[in-house]
Order: sequence, then C-alpha cells, then structure tokens
Amino acid sequence: MTEERINQRAGKGGLGKGPEALHRRYFWLLACAWSAVVAGSFTWNVAQEADEVHSLTMQSARALLEKDMLYREWSILHGAVYVPKSGPAETNRLAQGEEREVVTPSGQVLTLLNPVTVSRQVFDLQAQQTGVRGHITSLRPFNAANRADDWERRALEAFEQGSEEVCSVDTVQGERSLRLMQPLVTVPTCLRCHEEAGRKPGTIRGGISVTVPMSRFASAGANLRLGLAHFALWLVGMTGLIFGARNLRSNLKARQQAEAERERLIAELQEALANV
Repeated sequence: MTEERINQRAGKGGLGKGPEALHRRYFWLLACAWSAVVAGSFTWNVAQEADEVHSLTMQSARALLEKDMLYREWSILHGAVYVPKSGPAETNRLAQGEEREVVTPSGQVLTLLNPVTVSRQVFDLQAQQTGVRGHITSLRPFNAANRADDWERRALEAFEQGSEEVCSVDTVQGERSLRLMQPLVTVPTCLRCHEEAGRKPGTIRGGISVTVPMSRFASAGANLRLGLAHFALWLVGMTGLIFGARNLRSNLKARQQAEAERERLIAELQEALANV
C-alpha cells in the first residue's frame, strides 16, 4: 500500500512520464533548430563563395577585354602590321594598293596582317596557353572563322538595339564560363578593308568577346571543405545536446528518487501516527 501511495503522489507531483516526455520534445526541437542553423550557414557560405568567384571572373574578363581593345586599336591606328612569314598565308583582307608580302634587304619575307587577323592569332595563342578565349565577330563576317555562335548572335542583336555590353554565365566546351562582349564601332580606318554598303563611322561593326572559365578562380574542393567544416560543427553541437540531455535525465532521475524517498518517509510517519 505504501508503494502505491508513493507512485500516486509522484505522478501527481509531475515527476513521472510528463517531464521526461517534455524534455525529449525540447531536445528534438533544439536538435532541429541547430541543424537548421548549420544548414543555413553552409548555404550562405556557398553563396558567398560563388559570388566571390563570379566577381573575380568578371574583373578578369573586363581587364582582358580592355587589353584586347587597346592592342586592336593600336593595330587599327597603324592600318596593318608586317610580320615574318611562317607558313601559308591565311585569309587576310587588305586595302587596295597594300602589298601583301615584302622582302627585306636581308631577304626575309614579311607578310601584311590586318587588325582582325592579328587579333585572331593572339586569341588562338591565348586560348592555348591560358584557356581564356577571345573572339571578334559580326552578323555578317567576311571570314568563316569569325562566325558568331548563338550567344554572340544574340549579343550582336542586342548591340543593334542599343546595348553597350552583354554578360552572362554559360557552359562552353563543357566548362562553366563567364562570357563578356562589347560592340565594335566602325572608325574611318576600318573602311580601308571593309567597304560594305551602308557602313559609316560610328555604326556597329560587330563585337569582341572574351570567355573566362570560372574554374580559374574557384578553389578546388572549396564546397567540400565547407561541407566538412559545417558537418563537424553540427556534430559538436549535437554531441553537446546529447550530453546535456543525458545529464538532465540523470538529474531528473535523481530528483525523482529523492522525491520518492521523501514520500516513503512521509508515508511511514503517517502510518506510525495512525497506529499511535
């Protein structure tokens, strides 16, 4: 009878299954909240890393495009450039009256290259050595090698509508790359080789683009390292919650035992008083 009374009083005192279930519920709420915080931190850090890679790639693309514009302007100002002949002459549109090949007094053969050909050769060398691709194109290219792809065609059409720059992230040759393109404006020197009907100085002649692989600025395995770091952080937090829950359960159990002992003593005293 004494044990039954003790159990009844322990249940009435709220130290039975009620507190334990409540603590278990709090534990899972805290575990879910901690998991959400770690997941949110991981997502934010991944987004920050992606933004930084995009920003660095954009800065690099702009610098490369400005460089391409400068040396193209230099070659346009000089009209054309003589270089040592190293193989069969490629398609190279020149102004009338210009000598395609000259021989120096020492007997070396020089061939005359127009600005577009110079730029294309530099772009080819740059792509081989760095993976960064440059391209000069137009909606009506004279050379088939300068034909625009779909992305460049849309950019050129946007230039015709007044856009000053087109930029986007695209997949080029299976690699995620940033593409940047700016229009080329016709200058009087251009008309020496390009005398198409309707072409006047100041009109859009075409465009020059640069394609920079984003992997040049993305650290290899950066997302994996972030994931491992956040997993370790989550594991530490969960370990702390588990030990805290166990400690709380031990304290609760000890409290319940102490309460049960107190109730037992009270019951014995009441029974003794009743006998007296």
